[in-house]
Amino acid sequence: MEKGIYIIIVMAVAFLAVEIVTRILRKKYTNQLTELLMAGRFDEFDSLIDSTPVKFCVYPFNRDHLKLSRHQLAGNKGRVSELFEKFKTRGLSNDQKKDIYFQAFNHYMTLEKYDECKYYHDEINKLKDADSIIDAVNISYDIIVEKKTDMLEDLLKQREELPENRRGVVEILISQIYMNMGEKKKSQDYMKLSEKHLAAMQKELEEEAK
Repeated sequence: MEKGIYIIIVMAVAFLAVEIVTRILRKKYTNQLTELLMAGRFDEFDSLIDSTPVKFCVYPFNRDHLKLSRHQLAGNKGRVSELFEKFKTRGLSNDQKKDIYFQAFNHYMTLEKYDECKYYHDEINKLKDADSIIDAVNISYDIIVEKKTDMLEDLLKQREELPENRRGVVEILISQIYMNMGEKKKSQDYMKLSEKHLAAMQKELEEEAK
């Protein structure tokens, strides 16, 4: 065997070995970080995610996504906003944009930062294969930001067709429409129903996760 070919084979084997080890470590660290998040052990999470092995093994997008989850769980809205700004500078895939942009839209909606909502509303409407996300964003934007009321009858009908514990999100939108119409009592009634049904849904999901 010629020396040059032998060197190429050795290098290829070495590269493959490094890739296999990196994949194993990537899975290991991702699992560890996820477990720390679920346990609320944020200090340990912060130390691990910024360690050299994790920086080497875990993709930058995945690290930032985990950091996003960490600060969402901790209620650090400022840090969440900073991470969404950081994601704007990354070359995200279409699927990654679906995930990040939808989360960002909802984040800024809760903060009533409607200029940011418009940015993500417009970006989401450019995405491919995202019809369900686009529909959800457009409905929320039209009702909450643009104060439209023409969807009330459709939403009331949708609500009746849903199981009781799945009505919470629709009831929030109905509540907002009544608020837009100046019908404060009906708005409050549907908001109370929404809180009740969202709490029931959360409890149900927690039971299923056990």
